[in-house]
Amino acid sequence: MNLSCATGPPSFAISTSLTNQVFSLLELWNERSSGKYEKKVYDFPKHLDEKVAALHLEKLGAKPNLLTKDQAGDISIPVEGPHQPANNKHGVDWWVICGVLASCLSFLLAVATFVLRFGGDGN
Repeated sequence: MNLSCATGPPSFAISTSLTNQVFSLLELWNERSSGKYEKKVYDFPKHLDEKVAALHLEKLGAKPNLLTKDQAGDISIPVEGPHQPANNKHGVDWWVICGVLASCLSFLLAVATFVLRFGGDGN
């Protein structure tokens, strides 16, 4: 249920996308004199992608677990991340997961509101 009558993606997905854009701008600004970035197209840094996901998941009340040293060693990544391999162009698509979760929560909230308001007896 889209309570805002919008026809595009869920607002939560838009929020993660816009946060990615802001973090990109901050990264470019902070590194403007370092020579780290040339004038070309780059993939969004995975450590920033995971930071955006963690911030948004926190707002949903989710608290992702940190990997143990053994778990990180089993999949050959650092404990602190990033948790996506460098050659993975799509990563875990955290923004999609966040958007789906937000849509499901919005739908459940709308159903609960309807039931509470109309008593659930159809009258």
